[in-house]
Amino acid sequence: MGVSVVRISRPNGIGSGFFVDDDLVVTAGHVLLPTPGYFSIDDYGVVLPDGDSLEIVAVVCVPRWAGSFHPDSDIGILRTKKRRPSLVVNWELDRVEQDIDVFGYRFPPPATELDGTVIRVPSSAGHDMLASSDISFPGGVSGGPICPLGEDTVIGIATRSTASPQPNIRIGLPLLTDTLEWLIDNCP
Repeated sequence: MGVSVVRISRPNGIGSGFFVDDDLVVTAGHVLLPTPGYFSIDDYGVVLPDGDSLEIVAVVCVPRWAGSFHPDSDIGILRTKKRRPSLVVNWELDRVEQDIDVFGYRFPPPATELDGTVIRVPSSAGHDMLASSDISFPGGVSGGPICPLGEDTVIGIATRSTASPQPNIRIGLPLLTDTLEWLIDNCP
């Protein structure tokens, strides 16, 4: 696995994430701010692939996320106290592939790779999303990177829609330029 996936721990659960900058980890919003509930900074942890843990200094989710599930804004970011430039991934925002890999931590860990196919589906906010009916995301995979099959470039974030009319459909949120830039700019 060429993409470095980190484990995000919080009370009563884990998720996955990846570095988009030296000290910024992207994950699914529901990993950081579950509904209902709120955690303090001290409740979060980032565990690196080698098992080392990093201290978190800030957590930010898209404002629309707070209060209820919005699959097209299920994205958040954590700032770590220590920088890890060697773990930063390549990402492309406008690329969609049919065959993908999804990386993340099953519950319990270790990191797992899941293969499947995706299609584009329109979201209520006007942004396209990635949907798959042949990948089931087990607990802990949320927030993990979605990559074209056999490549190390991230094109989306693993999440799922609880409001989907099909019980097995799992949604991959594309890395939207404006959303990711907003998170980066607003993470203290």
